[in-house]
Amino acid sequence: MSSFVVCSITALMEDIAVVFDDTAATEIQVNAGVLMLASPIFKSVKEAVCKKIQLPGKDPQEFRTLISFLLPGSGRLQTLSVENVDFLLKWCQEYCIDALRCECLEFIRK
Repeated sequence: MSSFVVCSITALMEDIAVVFDDTAATEIQVNAGVLMLASPIFKSVKEAVCKKIQLPGKDPQEFRTLISFLLPGSGRLQTLSVENVDFLLKWCQEYCIDALRCECLEFIRK
């Protein structure tokens, strides 16, 4: 029974699909609340009502990394690095994710 509960909770948490091109292979299920709390841009996206956000031309792996920084449970376990700070800063600037943007800028200054 506990596995049923876990599946149900997971389904509730991953309530919106982010699509990067026309193939299902690049569709990532995420929590709309996490996106909307982190970014006023995602909050205003009308596609969220349809449970699908289109991000054509964006890198799905970069998005996965961004989401790992935004999730409440694991976000503080993530660390900025030379490998991820540049693309994270671009995402943060484009989607107005101010707290993480400030962290990226501070990392670059150091």
